[in-house]
Amino acid sequence: RPRDIALGQRNWPKSVQQVSNAFNNQWESPTLFYAGVAFAMLAGAGGGLLVGLAWLYVATRVVHALIYVTTNTIPLRFAVFIAGFAALAVFWGALAAQALG
Repeated sequence: RPRDIALGQRNWPKSVQQVSNAFNNQWESPTLFYAGVAFAMLAGAGGGLLVGLAWLYVATRVVHALIYVTTNTIPLRFAVFIAGFAALAVFWGALAAQALG
């Protein structure tokens, strides 16, 4: 019944909850990515390394979401998350090096 499912996510089917959780995850660590891209644009930083790392990060987020809403294999999802986080950390390091150097 609509009034039962309108009050909380736990009342929705598991597949709907997974899609909702995957969407919500796109607003967590990506905030650091958005800030980094904005800072790079304002600082005039760029180059192949930053662009490559940015696309690598985006690709890992897409793969992470796909794993989340399909098989939800935790070790694989975690590995993809760590790869994306590493790409983001190197992105920020390269951005700092360009901005300061």
